[in-house]
Amino acid sequence: MGLEGLIDRLADAMSRQRSALEAFDYAALEAMLPDCEAALADIQAYPGGVDALRQDLAALPPADREELTACLERANVDHRIGRDLIALAMQRSAALQAFAATQSEGATYSQEGGVSHAAGTLLSRRV
Repeated sequence: MGLEGLIDRLADAMSRQRSALEAFDYAALEAMLPDCEAALADIQAYPGGVDALRQDLAALPPADREELTACLERANVDHRIGRDLIALAMQRSAALQAFAATQSEGATYSQEGGVSHAAGTLLSRRV
């Protein structure tokens, strides 16, 4: 696969990942994650490594170089947004779990003034 094909494949994978995350379509995300991993692996396995990829990109005619550089920039933006969306989803999940835990029977005060299931902790008899 040539340089253009590698970059197009990576950009497409990052774009689809971002779209799936924005839509909360976790089934589509799960289905396309192997494509993301394969695209990243292909970039990392480029003959001569990432440095050779940069050199080959720099050696292209200006119009082609600008097009592929713009494609890489879009992939980078999609990747950063995807990373942020994943972080937000994890925070949302943690918040929902904390909220659910506070709503459970075990999170309420007992008749003795302590927290249920917390032996020996008397908070107040006035509550």
